[in-house]
Amino acid sequence: MKNILYTKDFNQEINEKVNVILTPEFYWIEKLPKVSQKIAKKIVKSFFKELDEKEYNFEVIKIKDMLFGVALPKKLDIKIPKKYINSIKLAQIELFDFDCVKINNNKYLQKIDDILFILPTPKENCKEEIQDIKLSKKNFYQSTNNNILFIALIFAIINISLFLNTISLKKSTSTLYQKTTNYLKSNNLPTTSFELDSIYQNLLVKQKIQNQIKQKLSLITKTPLKKGDYFLKLSFDKKFFIIIKASKSYDPYFKKYFKVKSTYQNNLYKASLQ
Repeated sequence: MKNILYTKDFNQEINEKVNVILTPEFYWIEKLPKVSQKIAKKIVKSFFKELDEKEYNFEVIKIKDMLFGVALPKKLDIKIPKKYINSIKLAQIELFDFDCVKINNNKYLQKIDDILFILPTPKENCKEEIQDIKLSKKNFYQSTNNNILFIALIFAIINISLFLNTISLKKSTSTLYQKTTNYLKSNNLPTTSFELDSIYQNLLVKQKIQNQIKQKLSLITKTPLKKGDYFLKLSFDKKFFIIIKASKSYDPYFKKYFKVKSTYQNNLYKASLQ
């Protein structure tokens, strides 16, 4: 079955069953700290405070030994007839093993700090074809019928839970306290509100740093390149390092947004951006 790397400007005619792989244009993603998946699911929304919960679903995905938070729009407009969509998947999961994957002549998926971004120029050894990759079992945006069955099941569970909770109210408060304590211990969490608040504040700091990295990367991808100029390298290790095959120095642009250390020799512009 054919795999389609789907972008917002996708314009191919599809008349067969395909697996749709969404590029990062369709979702937001954040790398989460090393906590249990139970805890990650409880905190994932806090990493997307700028997004409206009415418009997005928030999920936690595990790739290798890392956790990522994903914000997916509840309404997804795909220009492929539903009868031809076998599955809908995320590039972050399916193409994680590759540092660079070609989308078209102007767009490339590239991995920076374990997150895939769309960039205008490729790295070396960029993968050209995705038909040979083995897809995961993870599927997003299930069919409407499946959703109806799932919602019905949830309502049934809620009704049963309400009935059981009514009975459980007769139990002593000491039992509830013991369950709370056991839960915190099983997830390696402190039992005091002060320590829990400290963990939460540390997560907010990490979120702020990741957002700053994404904003800076966006500025780099919007570099007003002269005709014939192009990126030869883009890497990140605490700061961004770029090499541009250039007809001029790009200091005037980058110094608006970064602390810049650069050289321009032999039509090569090299810069460290912080």
